[in-house]
Amino acid sequence: MIKTNKQTALLIQKPDTNYCDTINHLIYKLAECSKDLNSEISTYKTYLTYIENINSFYVLLKSKEVLTTFDIKEGIKSNIFLPINQCLYFNATDTLETSIDKVFKKDFTDKETYFSEKIFGFKEKSGNIKEEVVKLEKILEIKKALKPNKKEVAHLEKIIKCNDFEAKITKFYDEQKVLLSTIKAFDSTRNKDILPNFTKTMLVYEKLQSLAQNEPLFVTKSYPIKTDIQTINIYKYESTAKTKQLHDAVNILLTRGFRIDVSGGVFASGLYDEKYSLYSKDSIFTSEYIHLGSIRDTILKDKFTAIYTIPTKKVSFGGMIFLQGHTQNASLFNYGGYLGIGALFNDQTRWSGSFGGSFIIGRSQRLFINLGPVISQVDRLSKPYKPDFFYQKSFDIIPVSREWEVSWMFGFSWIIGK
Repeated sequence: MIKTNKQTALLIQKPDTNYCDTINHLIYKLAECSKDLNSEISTYKTYLTYIENINSFYVLLKSKEVLTTFDIKEGIKSNIFLPINQCLYFNATDTLETSIDKVFKKDFTDKETYFSEKIFGFKEKSGNIKEEVVKLEKILEIKKALKPNKKEVAHLEKIIKCNDFEAKITKFYDEQKVLLSTIKAFDSTRNKDILPNFTKTMLVYEKLQSLAQNEPLFVTKSYPIKTDIQTINIYKYESTAKTKQLHDAVNILLTRGFRIDVSGGVFASGLYDEKYSLYSKDSIFTSEYIHLGSIRDTILKDKFTAIYTIPTKKVSFGGMIFLQGHTQNASLFNYGGYLGIGALFNDQTRWSGSFGGSFIIGRSQRLFINLGPVISQVDRLSKPYKPDFFYQKSFDIIPVSREWEVSWMFGFSWIIGK
């Protein structure tokens, strides 16, 4: 229990102690701790970056037709070991060996553990600083207990020699909270993302070690299977002659799959331009009018014009590019769907669009049969005019406008490119 008298307040004062300087020093120590923490996290991330070179080098090896143990060992040394040793600040005894025979996945794992434990160690360091702050907090407890006695409070503040002592302690805890939050976020990311990927990378490193110890006998480039029937040539490397010889040919037959292709072709559709002709004639006719309250007749002469539809084939042709999505099976026949954009070839070329279903014939060379609706602009008689009707006027040009219409489409297309 805290005694609320001057003697208790005097007990917390040490000779030549400046509590304001003390709390400022502890805040500075915490700031340095946070700075060092961020530096260690940066070092850890740099280490992971160079560990990723293991995967990159393995991908590079898969693109080569011929592999030798010498090339693999030298590649691991120059692409993995040396960059890590040069860019990370290890002690002389902590650097990696430059021989793959002496470096195992445990060495990489130990270094990852070493860096992560240094990061987690800052939690304890900040805790040690906090213990010093807790001692200083006793002053606030005494001040709170002495609050009814203004003279004793004034004497205590004189001892502390710091007007914003309480605010500085609050600042310390706020900054420590940020530091602990950074460590917690690092721990979560490490467990959720980093360690699983790190384990996978170590499995790749084991494959590199195996390749570096045993001369590969069979070699071939890795490449994707793009056709329903594809042949892979397997070559055997003759180390004495340093040449490769065809060892076997493997036929790959896809049994199921899905593929996206781009094809180009032609189509026929039910869209067409209507064509018209004009027929004019002069006519004499009787017209009635009202004069002085009575109806009278008068004879008039004027020109009448009719618009007639010219019979045309209700079909048109065009070209189109199709984005095809379809099955890729062992069968000679497949099916899918398409999105298309192209041009309708009438008197004037017009843009057209379509979507629908596709039927595919063939394996390596595919013929696409596409069927669906198509939309484009066509020529139609402008409203309110209608065909086969005489108008009491003459036309300089036939009143035609372009209208969007939808109709059927049937087309053929072939794969563009390989």
